[in-house]
Amino acid sequence: SGGVAHHFNNQMMIVAGYIHLALEDRQFSDKCVQDLHSALQGANKASHLSRLMLTYLGQSITVQNPMDLAETCRQSLPVLRDMLPSHVTLRTSLPDSGPVVILSADHLQQVLSNLFTNSVEALCEHPGWIELSLHTVAADDIPRHHRFPTGWQPQNERYACLGVADNGCGIEENDIEKLFDPFYTSKFTGRGLGLAVILGVIKAHGGAITVDSQPGQGARFQLFLPL
Repeated sequence: SGGVAHHFNNQMMIVAGYIHLALEDRQFSDKCVQDLHSALQGANKASHLSRLMLTYLGQSITVQNPMDLAETCRQSLPVLRDMLPSHVTLRTSLPDSGPVVILSADHLQQVLSNLFTNSVEALCEHPGWIELSLHTVAADDIPRHHRFPTGWQPQNERYACLGVADNGCGIEENDIEKLFDPFYTSKFTGRGLGLAVILGVIKAHGGAITVDSQPGQGARFQLFLPL
């Protein structure tokens, strides 16, 4: 899968490159230029999809440094607030500093954006809240129920726990086991890579995800990353 995604992305870069060259030709009609822009947009979307697959597989290339999670989460709050409709309130429970993990800011933003998008959709048009929390836990305190990847075992003594919770519609028990499958979705066609990508990011960093939810009682996703 990783090899296919790499080759697919390379071919899309070639397609996009030739479209850029074609757009420099002033002899095309306005209609033709419009069609070329549409083709370029499609090539870029296809390339983005292949990069998401590589992230799911833990093969994406990003700059990873020691990160103060609390500080980086605070820096992400303006973007996250902009994602929320007026009927949704953002709650936060973040320490003044730390914990520190090895992660890229891009990956963290991708994880938070995907989780917030799911929470907003779970709230539908009803007034509600989404909570972003962060604390440190001992390995023995990480829940075993609905923990992914299946069979994951902690290798460190303590972990950062990044949580996103909402009071939305909740998740059916049977659906929880399928949430992180690529392209699985209970929503409209074309969705389904968000949670798969999150699992890929966490898995690549030696962490795990737990899901706590019941229909009509909201959902809580907790991401555990080694300090």
